[in-house]
Amino acid sequence: MDLSNITLFKALGQRMKFNSDRNLEVTRNIQNADTPHYEAQELQYKSFRAALSTHSTQLSRTNSNHIAGKITTSNASFRRQAEKNPVDRKPNGNTVNLQKEHMRLAEIQDNDGMVTRIFKTAQDLVSSALKK
Repeated sequence: MDLSNITLFKALGQRMKFNSDRNLEVTRNIQNADTPHYEAQELQYKSFRAALSTHSTQLSRTNSNHIAGKITTSNASFRRQAEKNPVDRKPNGNTVNLQKEHMRLAEIQDNDGMVTRIFKTAQDLVSSALKK
C-alpha cells in the first residue's frame, strides 16, 4: 500500500520538508553571524489568508445561475522572509542573534520528534488495520 496517498502522511511529509528547509535557513543564519549587513532569515508558513488566496475549489453548479469557480493552486505553503523587527542589530548591520537561532534549532528538533512519533503511530494503525 502506498502511504503517500493518505492525506495524513502527505501532511506529515510536508511538515518534515518544512522542518528540513527551516533547519537549513537557521544554519545559514548561524554561518553568517559575522557577515556585515546580513539580515537574519526565517522560513514561515504562509498566513491562513495568504493560503486561501492561492487555493480555491471548483464550485458545484447544480443550476446554470450559480457562480462558476476556478481552481488555482500553489505548491509553496511556506515562504522565506527577513526576520521581522530584529532587536539585536550589530554595529556592522548584522541581525543574527545566535541565542535565538539555537532556540530555533531546538524547536525544529522538537517538531521533528513530534512528527516522527505521529508518523510511527499512524503507520502502526494502518498496519494493524490491514492485518485484520
